[in-house]
Amino acid sequence: DSLAAGRRSEWVAAFWSKRDVADGRKDGARLIEHYRRIEYAMAHYRITLPQTGRQKALSVSESGEYHDEYEARKVAIGGHSTPPTPVYRSRDIPLGTFNPEMLADLSRYVAMSRTEGTDAATRYYQPIQDQIDDRGIAYIRQGPPDKVAKSTGGEAIELWRYDRPGGPILLHFRETDFDGSASATVLVPTFITLPIPMRNQVCYLEPAECPLSQRFQPYQTARGMTIGDIVKALAIEVHIEGAKLAPEGIVRSAALGKKSIDLATTTDAFPRNFSHKVEPSVQIFGLDRASGGAPRLVVAFAIPGDQLAFATQVGGDGRAIYPVRLQLMATRERDGTRIDLDTTRQFVTAKPLGQGQYLTGTMELPAQPGAYGVSLVVTENDGRGAVAHLGTVVVPGNGSRLATSDLVFGREGSGTHWNSGTTNVALNPLSSWPAGSNAEVYFQLSGLTAGTEYTTIYEFFRSGDAATRAPRLTISGKQPASATRMEISRTLGLGNLEPGRYRIRMTTSGAGGLTSATAYLTIVK
Repeated sequence: DSLAAGRRSEWVAAFWSKRDVADGRKDGARLIEHYRRIEYAMAHYRITLPQTGRQKALSVSESGEYHDEYEARKVAIGGHSTPPTPVYRSRDIPLGTFNPEMLADLSRYVAMSRTEGTDAATRYYQPIQDQIDDRGIAYIRQGPPDKVAKSTGGEAIELWRYDRPGGPILLHFRETDFDGSASATVLVPTFITLPIPMRNQVCYLEPAECPLSQRFQPYQTARGMTIGDIVKALAIEVHIEGAKLAPEGIVRSAALGKKSIDLATTTDAFPRNFSHKVEPSVQIFGLDRASGGAPRLVVAFAIPGDQLAFATQVGGDGRAIYPVRLQLMATRERDGTRIDLDTTRQFVTAKPLGQGQYLTGTMELPAQPGAYGVSLVVTENDGRGAVAHLGTVVVPGNGSRLATSDLVFGREGSGTHWNSGTTNVALNPLSSWPAGSNAEVYFQLSGLTAGTEYTTIYEFFRSGDAATRAPRLTISGKQPASATRMEISRTLGLGNLEPGRYRIRMTTSGAGGLTSATAYLTIVK
């Protein structure tokens, strides 16, 4: 809204193009899916006025089990310092007096339920529109859930599960009026403080939300208990489960639920689904030809052979053919300009590949200078595949200011190289080096002043090191500039570094200019 009218079209094109590429989709697919989701949400999750009066009363049928538990909670939350004296009607077993420790647990449990659990007085997620309920918001942003569980009696609740690479997103929906007469419409952080029978209907989607088996017994005779019996059972419930349903457990469960709500309502996704999981290792660099003026995206990939299906064996010699489709797609972040390379390669091996064996190769895609979002989609005809997405890759230009290309760490003997026009650049899509070995580093500098000496410093940090920590290893050297642009190739010894993942910061300075690039590598035993 803040943009001038003439820039809005370009901004919208870039907005949706970035999402297409991030999810490995064809151009325009995400916008089409967005409209489809809106139509579905308006048809299925539109907010309507509730029924009132006699018509509503005749249409509601509550579960006695749940009703007893809610009455018990009302007694506890209502400020009773001493719960009613429990009397067993079905059996003559003296209950004795309440354990003071149990009462303290129950008091803390009830207090936390009112602030963090399902009895909270205020909503965590506050929608900014009033046309569709919270399920509709989640549906428009994340699409249909992978799994849904719903209650079939008493209060209406729903648990949605999205299976994502970073872990599942779990969304808890509860009805507004809590009377079983409406659908689950409101996002809440957790169901952990709901009655056990209600949670039992949905928690199979996430076992962490299921109650322990020993907590089932107090509710087997719920219909024959008084309100006092239920309050006692609630105290036992808290006491037996310990950490999971103690107040601290409510806080932990609510925190996880809030994280899922934040993710579901502030991000969006249209992930591709594949029949079998493939986990390629991919490097993507923004580079130029040695002579300049021909910038491009350079890709190196390694695909685990045991995760692929070979099409056939040729003749009787045991050779295997792997037809793999490779789709390299990029969108320029400034204006959404999209470029694609779609090819199928036939890899032939002496015999079917096993664990620890890879199909490797390189790809090039010419591109104008600028920052790009880039993805490589790897698929086979039987539906297996993967999307490897890199957030931002900068394709270098040839300006007058000192600038560097991406920093390329390679390994001789990896079998993967790129020809810059003058140099055979070693690559290493697995990004791992044996301890004590050497790493080949390559980058391009432009905007140099011929005849000036430049200093290059390589600093190695552990990937988890704080920004203020000193580098674990520093290597430096000087290089006189023989032209306005140069290719730099060096061999760096890794013998002084322990196994682990490292972040390398390369800085080049001279003639009043400074430029830097960052790369990552893993050292293995």
